[in-house]
Amino acid sequence: SDLGFVLKLSGALEEAESCYRRSLDLQRLAFGDGSLTTTYTMNNLAALLRQRGDLQEALALCEQVLAVRQAELPQFHGDIAVSLHSLANVHKSLGDKARAASLLREALDIQRRIFEPSHPSLCATMQSLAVALSGLGQLSEAEALFRELIEFHAMTYEGDHPTVARAQASLATILGMQGNYDEAKRLHREALDMRRRLFGDSHPDLAVSLHNLAGLLSDVEELEPAEALYREALAIRRDVLGEGHWLVGLTLHGLSVVRRGMNDLPEAERFAREALALWTTSLGDDSGYVTMAMSSLGVTLVGAGQLEEADRLLTQALERYEARYGPEHRYTAITKSRLGECYTLAGRRTEAEPLLIGAYETLAGSQRANATHRRNALRRIVTMYDDWGKRERAEPYRRLLDSVAADASGEDKE
Repeated sequence: SDLGFVLKLSGALEEAESCYRRSLDLQRLAFGDGSLTTTYTMNNLAALLRQRGDLQEALALCEQVLAVRQAELPQFHGDIAVSLHSLANVHKSLGDKARAASLLREALDIQRRIFEPSHPSLCATMQSLAVALSGLGQLSEAEALFRELIEFHAMTYEGDHPTVARAQASLATILGMQGNYDEAKRLHREALDMRRRLFGDSHPDLAVSLHNLAGLLSDVEELEPAEALYREALAIRRDVLGEGHWLVGLTLHGLSVVRRGMNDLPEAERFAREALALWTTSLGDDSGYVTMAMSSLGVTLVGAGQLEEADRLLTQALERYEARYGPEHRYTAITKSRLGECYTLAGRRTEAEPLLIGAYETLAGSQRANATHRRNALRRIVTMYDDWGKRERAEPYRRLLDSVAADASGEDKE
């Protein structure tokens, strides 16, 4: 089992799995399936299987480990909390964020009872729960957890520390999602400065902070400083991670959004095509990032008047989002609205109308959709009806458009 751990750290995952399985077979022969001794190797094997993408076996192992520990250990035991956290990680990988959050709440409840507030295991669970809640749109609770986490880190670490920088960056992201841009920018800059002091000017973690701050500045239409930060992040990622790394694609995508915001559509198109090609090669054609790149390139091509290719890309993206998330998800609605705009420009208004109306209704009821999402959806409806000569139908949407607070250009932050 120890050899499996070493092999896993070295990246030899297949050999590590073989070691874990041999160890588990021997422990089962010696102690039986219901022994606490076997649960540690089972938990390690489950984590490795999750890393390798074998989620169903990982799920079965985590459930078995949890059942044994709950039967054999006191109710509020640290190993039960570890099992709950491990099981939550598998459910997160399976896409069940709600179940993951529920399990993490159980784990956190146990750890709060038995650990000091700054205990590393408790802080790790808080971090995971806050991330899960943000993914569910429960941003206020996620924010409270991140703030508590930063307070706990202050008890543990003096001065600059990577863990503190990560917590500040996570809180900044949540605040940006809630429209608290001033504090978000301050925290992102503090995390960036800390990582530069800690790691120097060419570290992957520095690139993360550069990218995150650039994304926030892009959201609030501070496009020139956003572009400069993206370009610095891109240079680091290409140099340190390699030209074909998927994170290079993420920064190329950010640059495409910025250049489109500057109305430089040829450059926006170039970056978008680079991101799409890179993600297709590095992540596979069925990756969610490939779908995001299709949608983003499609809206750029709509702006450039290349409607035939835009139609094809946006239709593909819409089909993928509907299959992955369902018809009511905000990603689906954003892409549906974009496709409706493409139809409007192509003169296909009877096809555009239900797409645009349906997309707006979904976004209006979505907790994760911000004012920009709704504003763009409304603008497209108004444009369609005006072009159609049906100004009386446009008026209710025009009034709604006027009432939506002017937010930043964050439509592409999907």
